Formats: sequence, structure tokens, C-alpha cells
Amino acid sequence: MTSCYYHLLLHSCVHLLLLLGQRVLSSNPGPIRVNYGYFPEASPIRVACARGWFTWYQYQVTCYPQTSGAFAASRLDSGSLHLADLGSTPLAQALARGVDIRVVFIDQYKGDSQGIYVRPTAIENPFDLIGKKLGVPFGSTMHYQVLFLLDIFDMTGQVELLNLSPAEIIQAWDDGSIDAAACWGSAREHVLDLVGDKTTKNDNSGANNDKAANVLVSAGVLADWGRPTFNVVAVDREFMNDHAEFVDHFVSILGLLTDSFIDKLGGSDNKNANRWTPNAADPESSYMPSLADAMMKAGERARNPSVGFVSHQRHALDLFKPLSTEEQVSCDYLGGGRVCGRPSLQHIAIQQTAEFLMDQKVIHDMGRLSDMGNTGIACSRPNTLCGGDIFTGSSVIPKMASSVEFRYDLASIYGSVNPDPF
Repeated sequence: MTSCYYHLLLHSCVHLLLLLGQRVLSSNPGPIRVNYGYFPEASPIRVACARGWFTWYQYQVTCYPQTSGAFAASRLDSGSLHLADLGSTPLAQALARGVDIRVVFIDQYKGDSQGIYVRPTAIENPFDLIGKKLGVPFGSTMHYQVLFLLDIFDMTGQVELLNLSPAEIIQAWDDGSIDAAACWGSAREHVLDLVGDKTTKNDNSGANNDKAANVLVSAGVLADWGRPTFNVVAVDREFMNDHAEFVDHFVSILGLLTDSFIDKLGGSDNKNANRWTPNAADPESSYMPSLADAMMKAGERARNPSVGFVSHQRHALDLFKPLSTEEQVSCDYLGGGRVCGRPSLQHIAIQQTAEFLMDQKVIHDMGRLSDMGNTGIACSRPNTLCGGDIFTGSSVIPKMASSVEFRYDLASIYGSVNPDPF
């Protein structure tokens, strides 16, 4: 599979290490290969794959695009991936079946980045889905939200759900074999005709496939109705135990990029405005071409994505809801649990997801997710969901010596390191 990274020079790695205040690692006789599975959808953290910022000392990181979180979870379980993006639904399923992983970062909440999309002449409201065919990757966050939608409208069993990958959804939409799609990323863009590369068809390949889809309901709306979904970065527990300092480095890069994007107007650092502008006054300092490159879209030139595609990815970034590093380490998110004495929103959402999937007979055992452990001495028992260590914010802001002033400063870390990956 094609790798999506460029190597940093050794002196730049040393510079980054000193700024983060971590001790220099001892030499290693050979490289340590690390495989990271990511979703090819817009996110600030994709820039790190394209620019090679995850690679660190002997750790050689290769980024592999994944078609769904269910596949990524299986690859984490098998050891073919060491770190991976997972949606909240595949995460709940993986934890329920005993996959030994830890969540170290919350990439983003789904917002308007995914949803249920329908043919405008056939479906105007949820009840119009009855008797229709809907394509969705089974086991995904959208599968979970589709089941929730059917449940609250009392339509369970009345809509034909087809287990289709994002690529299969694109094909099925074009040939007219599905009436609706629950999807994200390239499939979402295709059915909504956002990329602008589809043309009106005058053949008999399918009814109404010259029409762009309408949005029936977004993931953000379904979250407001009681079923939030989000993406996390999960790590194989054994790998994290053996390579804790690398995981700290990896997650700190995620935090740096996310905080930079949240400050996209340049309120804290005026250079951030340029970093997230496609047609920046200083193109070499913009991260957007790198982000677009990480999408690995067919037809786009590596290291030289088209202006239109770069601009489209910038628009897509605003569909998600990222969390700052300060929010991530709070009791509401990765900092919740034993230290805070109460479950975090992640604990609650994951258990809620597993319970719903049990009711729908998607899973048959909740495993470690069955006992929240927030009764009695709240979150004190390590064998419970709340008292355990599945969610950890310890790597979001690396441990620093008390004498070191630590600042998230992308300009200092990256400005002289690799400003132009092309």
C-alpha cells in the first residue's frame, strides 16, 4: 500500500525534542516501523502524514488510509496497525469484543461531515425510506446512527440496509441501485456532487443518477437527538507500553495541529491564519496542500494537488467539530474517570453505543463496557469502564520538567524545520 510520509532531517527531530522538553532517546540498532491507519477525510492532523512529522528518531511512521473503522479495529487487533483512527461505533464494538487498545486523542466530533443522503425525487422525510434501499458500511458510526433513526421513527426492519463500502456506495449511487446512502468523505462528496466532476447522464444506467442527493439528516442533528459520534486515535496497548515516549510525541503533534486549526483566524498566532488558507499570501506556509495530498484522491497529482481540490478540503474541515488540547484533558473528555471521580462524555457515549448495539443484536456481549463503575466510591475500581484506563489524556500534553516553559508554538517547532514539503 502506498505510504504517505516524508522523512524529517535528524537535526529537526532534535530541535523538536528539545522544545518538547523530552530526554534524548538512546541509539537503536535499527529502525522501528510504525503503521498508522487514518481515514482519508479532512482533518488538521492529516498534515502530519503528508509532511512526515510523525517520524521521530528511529521510529519510521507509515500512514495507511483505511476504508472504515471496523477494518482499522481488526488491523489493530491483528497487529498490522499500531495506531489508528476509529469512529466511536467501531471503537465500542472493538472494546466489547476485547480488543486491547487505549484511546489517546479525540480527533473530532462528526458534525455535518457525514449523514444520510437521499435521492430528492424519491425521499423527502424519514418515513419515505420505508421500502427503499440504503447503502451504509456496517459497523460504522453512520450504521449506528441509521439504526437509531429507524428506531426512533419506529421503522426498524422496514428499510433494506445494504452493507457497502464507501467505494461501493459511489458505484451503487451511479448505477441507481440504492435510494439513499449513509456515508462520509469521498462517498459523501460524490453523492452530493460537491467535487463537481460528475456530469449529467443520458443513458439508462439508473434512475435520477444525474441528480445530486439531498441531505436527509446530518450526524450533528442525530447527535443532538441523543446519539453523538466522534473519531478517536487508538493505540495498541502493548505498543503503547513499550513505546510510551514515541506515543507522547505522536499525540503531541496531533494536539499542535488541532490547536493551530482552532486558532485559524490567527487570534493567538497570526501565522495560523495563513496555515489554514488555501490561497495564502505565502503559499509555502499553508498546510492545506499537504492536507489535500494526504487524501490520496485518484486523479490528483502527488505533492501538487489542484487548487480546486485544496479549496474543497478547506471547506470540509469546517464540517467537523474539533476539541482543543485544553478541552481534551478536561474531566468531560480524556481526563474523566478515576482522577475526576466521574465518567467522561466518552465513557457515557461508548457505553450508550454498546447498549444500543446489543439491543439491535449487532453485538452479543458488552464485555468490559457493561460496568461503568460510577457507583459507591465513584470510578475507583480499575476493572470498570470509568475506573479503567481505556481513555487517557496523559499523552495529549507531554510530561514536562517543572523548569521548562512549554508552549504550543508551531512556528518555532516547524517554521525552520520543513516549511515546504513539496
